[in-house]
Amino acid sequence: DPIRILRAIRFEQRFGFTIEEKTLHLLTSSLKLKSLRNVSVERIRTELIISCKKGAADTFFMRLEELGILKEININLSFTTRKREICRKLYELSIWFQNTFPTEELETWICYHLALLEDLSLRIRLKIARQLKYSGHFVESVRKTAHFIEHSKSILDKIEDDGEIGLLLKTMNPESVLYLIAYSDNPKTKEKLNRYLTKNRFVETELKGGDLIQMGIPESRKIGHILTELW
Repeated sequence: DPIRILRAIRFEQRFGFTIEEKTLHLLTSSLKLKSLRNVSVERIRTELIISCKKGAADTFFMRLEELGILKEININLSFTTRKREICRKLYELSIWFQNTFPTEELETWICYHLALLEDLSLRIRLKIARQLKYSGHFVESVRKTAHFIEHSKSILDKIEDDGEIGLLLKTMNPESVLYLIAYSDNPKTKEKLNRYLTKNRFVETELKGGDLIQMGIPESRKIGHILTELW
């Protein structure tokens, strides 16, 4: 079963083993025969997700890079020193988040997979996401983080108002914001993202849409605009 190629790397990295020489030879020989092409994309995606939940994602991806396995999954995939640095930061951030918000369930694999795709164009990222049949939840994370980095990051660097910062980030899940913190090299930007994550994402307006309708405002886009201004 060619999926054992990925599992071997997972267990090697998780438990600090080294793959035995003969086994490694069989593994690389199997790769040369393009055996991973005989595995369903769902199984490959699942193995990549599980491996980022159990053990260090950076060493797992680095080993896949060393053995040429990432290129067998998709020719555009690579794991650079920059990505390894982001993954290490994400590991620390995920521990901090889970200690700070113990009742929230963080899907850490989303953070790491965003990092794996970070140097590719949005078109290629979405193509890979479709190829591996990722969930719509992950695809939205790809779209929103890419759009933020391209269009909104420069805005965030300039504004100080918490409400304006919140509007830029309000539709993002915590995994995406954590990734953006790890991705950013600007301390002020990191601080604003952190403030949103720890405080401002919990802010709600006292007035809701139903209240505005009761006050005589007809159902229309105007209600959305008012709620946005209030927030």
